[in-house]
Amino acid sequence: MAYSDDFSTFDSETWTLHNSAIYNSTGEFVRLTQDLRGEEGHLEYDDGCSKSFRAEWGFSANNNGSGGHRCNFYANLVDDSSANDNKELTDGFSVHWILNHDKIEIRKTVDGSTNTLASTSYTTGDATLVVESDQLDNEIRVFVDGSLKLKATNVSFDTGHSVLGWSGSHGFDNGTKDIDNVSIETIAQARNLTATVTGDDIDLSWNGMSDTFTILRAESLGSTTANYTKIESGVTSTSYTDDEVTDGERYYYRIKDEETGNLSNEDDVTVPIPKPAIGRVTVSSRQLNIPWDYTGDVDALSGIDVNYRKSDDTEWMTDATLSPTATSHSITGLLDGEQYDVHVVYKSDHGSASDTVLLATTPIPTPTKPTVSNAGSSSADVTWDSKHNAGETRVEVRPTSASSWTVVETVSPDTESTTLTNLNNGEEYEVRVVAANDAKAASSITTPFTTTLPDEDQPVLGNGDEDQVTVNRETSPTNYGDVRVQIRETGESSWDSTATGFDEQILAYDTLSTVFDGRKDGEEYEIRARTETEYATGAWTTPVSIQMNLPTPSGFTVDSVTQTQIDLSWTDKTDNENGFRIFRAEKRNGSYSNEQLVAEPAPNTESASISALPGTGYRLRLETYTEDTKASSEPIETTTQPSTVDSNQRPAQGWHVEVDHPEGQTLTPTVIDDPKPRPKLNGLPKVEIPIPKNEKWLDDAFERAPIRVWKDGKRLPVERLINRSQTPEATRLVARGGEDLLKHVEKSVSEQEADDFVRDLLNEETSLTVNVDDPQADVSSDTMMLDADTGSEWQGVLRDYPFASDVPLRVENGRLETTKTAVLRQGVNPDDQLWAPDILESDEFVGGTASRYQASGQIHEWNITLDHDIPGGSAQLAVRISESNESVGPEVTFSVDGTQIRPVGPENLGNGFQFPDVRFLTLDISGGLAAGTHTIKAEVTTGSDSGYIYIDTIGVFDTRYSDGYGDRLTSPGGKVTTLNAYPDMSAETVDVPSIRQVIAGELQSSWDNTQNEQAVAISNDQGKSWVSASNTETVSGQFASGSGQIRARFSLSSYDDGDGILERNAGQSVDLFDLFSDLNDTPLLNSQSFDGEIREILNDIAEFGNFIWEVRWDQSTESLAVVFTRPGQREASGDVNLVDYDYNIDDEAITEKAVVNGTQGQGEYALPSWDGDEALATTQTIPAATSDRLAKSAAMTLVQETSTPLETATVEIEQYPAGWNLVEMVSLADLPETAGAMKIYSVEEKDGVISLRLGNRDRIEEVVSRIQRQLEVVSSI
Repeated sequence: MAYSDDFSTFDSETWTLHNSAIYNSTGEFVRLTQDLRGEEGHLEYDDGCSKSFRAEWGFSANNNGSGGHRCNFYANLVDDSSANDNKELTDGFSVHWILNHDKIEIRKTVDGSTNTLASTSYTTGDATLVVESDQLDNEIRVFVDGSLKLKATNVSFDTGHSVLGWSGSHGFDNGTKDIDNVSIETIAQARNLTATVTGDDIDLSWNGMSDTFTILRAESLGSTTANYTKIESGVTSTSYTDDEVTDGERYYYRIKDEETGNLSNEDDVTVPIPKPAIGRVTVSSRQLNIPWDYTGDVDALSGIDVNYRKSDDTEWMTDATLSPTATSHSITGLLDGEQYDVHVVYKSDHGSASDTVLLATTPIPTPTKPTVSNAGSSSADVTWDSKHNAGETRVEVRPTSASSWTVVETVSPDTESTTLTNLNNGEEYEVRVVAANDAKAASSITTPFTTTLPDEDQPVLGNGDEDQVTVNRETSPTNYGDVRVQIRETGESSWDSTATGFDEQILAYDTLSTVFDGRKDGEEYEIRARTETEYATGAWTTPVSIQMNLPTPSGFTVDSVTQTQIDLSWTDKTDNENGFRIFRAEKRNGSYSNEQLVAEPAPNTESASISALPGTGYRLRLETYTEDTKASSEPIETTTQPSTVDSNQRPAQGWHVEVDHPEGQTLTPTVIDDPKPRPKLNGLPKVEIPIPKNEKWLDDAFERAPIRVWKDGKRLPVERLINRSQTPEATRLVARGGEDLLKHVEKSVSEQEADDFVRDLLNEETSLTVNVDDPQADVSSDTMMLDADTGSEWQGVLRDYPFASDVPLRVENGRLETTKTAVLRQGVNPDDQLWAPDILESDEFVGGTASRYQASGQIHEWNITLDHDIPGGSAQLAVRISESNESVGPEVTFSVDGTQIRPVGPENLGNGFQFPDVRFLTLDISGGLAAGTHTIKAEVTTGSDSGYIYIDTIGVFDTRYSDGYGDRLTSPGGKVTTLNAYPDMSAETVDVPSIRQVIAGELQSSWDNTQNEQAVAISNDQGKSWVSASNTETVSGQFASGSGQIRARFSLSSYDDGDGILERNAGQSVDLFDLFSDLNDTPLLNSQSFDGEIREILNDIAEFGNFIWEVRWDQSTESLAVVFTRPGQREASGDVNLVDYDYNIDDEAITEKAVVNGTQGQGEYALPSWDGDEALATTQTIPAATSDRLAKSAAMTLVQETSTPLETATVEIEQYPAGWNLVEMVSLADLPETAGAMKIYSVEEKDGVISLRLGNRDRIEEVVSRIQRQLEVVSSI
């Protein structure tokens, strides 16, 4: 049903007017009420309606807000509530617009009883009104001007009537109610269509009120009936089963209401594809064979995808898309030993179905039996052939005695070799190769091999403990097995139990030391050793001998000491000694002199007495000996008692002493006898003061009490009581100065002059006034340090000699020279006689000519010689080449020593090589070239009828020493530029050590050429900085700071000697050189550490650098001061009266030539003025001279410090002059005129007379001792 009317005319067959309703033809509308109160008009739709419908009309109340408007439906009649005809509505539905109450209501009347189903407030004026009655959804909906204003739900449409009409009424006001443009249509009777798949069918269900329905179906989206195919009509139920469907197809359905022709909603569904069933998957080499079954339709299918993936992957890969009728497939080209999943997918345009099989594994082929080569002590090379293309290759090894394998390396399948490392020495192994992945593994046949066993190193022997020989291996040359160590007395003929003193031990390979007990004192033994395993035995070492020690005497001590005698005792530990020796060294100026033998006690003696000087420090050592060896005690020190001072010789002013008591009192004890000052050179001064006997001075309160002492008004350098003693006659106080110097410190110095170090030390660590003199440097100029002229001399002085095989340096014919790094030959001068060169002349070529190549089989060979190895990656073949025609030329193949490098022809020669352009082509020579002669071959492997290739130069060069090559010539037909025959290279000498500081240097050398990058240089800081000069044979200069060594550098280059085909074809060489230094004797501390009291450090440096020091009272600062200087830098003021003297000039102490023997070196030095008089020569042993150069330096220093006569004097004076200090030189007017200023060796007091021992310089043994100390430092750098 669908009807509409705009009332342009009035259709009386469709409409009926009741009561006051009229048709207004002028306005073309129906007026339900006139302008009369109490009137009500009705318009009835004659066809009525019992179905779901939608009615729409235009309504106008003409601005009258009274009365109401109704739409009645499913009613028994049109309501006529204002008429008196008893035609009241008893059954039906109505929608009321109650204008005078601004409400809309939906009402239902049954049997005359009316219920309001829904109500809302709304003011209705002129509007378009709509009522929808939906019997399928049980709803009545009211719209005003297109907006839903009211809805009644869960409505029961059970009135049983079909009247449809409209009414209008007034209340108490006049007005009209008009309607126009009415449309009525039936709402669709089929809705909520659902399509579902059940088995092989599609079930349809819907909601509908029509008596019959038509089933429509399509295979694509549709909107009108024409888009669908009718598959059934006259269906009276609201469900239907479509059993004519195809697997994999998608269907679209609608239901048509045959009563109204309206269509339901559309629903679609896809018929599922039956799941295929994969059968048993079989595997073969790199292949999976897959069968399957399928029971469904194939008409709608688009194909079958066969997919696969590795089991640990997530993404599928499609191997093939097959016809829908296929039932099997094979996947090939797979990885060996890999686990795969397979996936068969039947698909249509609308869906798919699949089956999956997991973990189908391809077989993995077995590698070949491995081959072992180059088996060394801890490594071996292994090769094999891999047969698998995926996964990994495991190289496994085990000792043949082991049951489990160890994976030593895991590589990719394309790797077919490795090197086994970290193997046990001398062990038998077996190796196998396993092809494997996460799923499978395949092992090769095993291959046995045995590693080599290194020989044992020479053992180092020790005899530090009595009756024991310690064997120290120091390092273990093996990592497995045992070491057999044997011992016997030297001279025995066998190495078994028949040999005297034989014993042996078997040690684990990593045991580095052992001890043989029960050895005899003083006996010589020899020891040998070898490595062993159960599979190999090393060679015996050369026997090493050791002399057993004698036990050292113990308890060597001073029992008593007087002014002139020292009583000694010890415990004898040896029962077979020949006797004992007592050595004594006298302490002078803070250091000890050389030892002197002063007593030889008989065997088995345990005590002795020796004579001594009063107030003198001594160092004593006891030695026991046999005819073969000796043993020495640790030295001990003691000082004899001082002499008594005669107080009558003291100044008239006398002594004054102040002692501070802890309670704040300052006591001034009376001096009852002459105090004893103890000035100390290189030590702490003391003074001993006798005062009246009083036990209070022994009280603890005076322990280390502050004290001050004056003599004749001058303060003495003491500050603290250190000793208090008492006799029946007096109490004695001992005071000492310089207490800060007892402080323990740790200091290190990398490089610093000794005086600067001492100055810093004292300023940082003490509160003393510091007076450190800058040493008066003695500079020796132009001292020869190093030279070379012959080949052996050059070899001995060059830093990196012998040079590595790949370094283009050598010593040849007594000269230092470079070797060629570019060897080029002219193309027209081959060494073979196979083909006569086809020569082309042109100024574009080197030398104006080139060899021309065209015919197939044309060959030429050139021999070149290298004097050093060129490693792989650095060797290149250089060919200066051109071609005549870029498209039809021949192909020339180049080779070196029979190994092809590369064919060269028009297709790969490239642009820029077309004649007259001639350029260098460089080709890598894989693996490099060893020193020696090599053959380069050029062969035409593809001939040409019209084109040529030209070669004017061919050879090899080392890319490490050339960053390019020259295409240009020096002139038309000239030489090659930039590619030099010889490299720019530098060679350095070793560092020449010096006892004295190297402050300047000069290098004189002889060269055959000094052009281009040639240079010479010198350095005194181990090559960190240089003084250099270019294009000269000599360089000299001052260094930034002094050091203990010097070295030279020679920078060699190349030059043009007028010959050859290269612009710079000759290499420079050095014939000889002399290296000189200016030496400063200012002591230099190098890489030294100090740990001890400050006074010990001062003494250590004083002994090392020929310094002296003293603690004195500084009147200017009123404080204790330390004076640190060198002998002779200070001279005392004031004169003195001599009581007696003994002056001596020792001409035999003059040294003009010295020979020094070191542990590993020997050297000598003589003054130019030495005339060969052996009486003026000396030979000294200085163990720290560990090389010839150090020994020579020591000899030179020895001569320089002892080349003048030794003047000594022993003088007696009445009193020590107030202006004298121990560190100052003294000049005595009463000595002979030849006597100059002398330093004070010692001060002694006896019977009121002061005895001074003086000298002008150190004695030779003192110089030797100092040189030994200095060389120990130099040797350690």
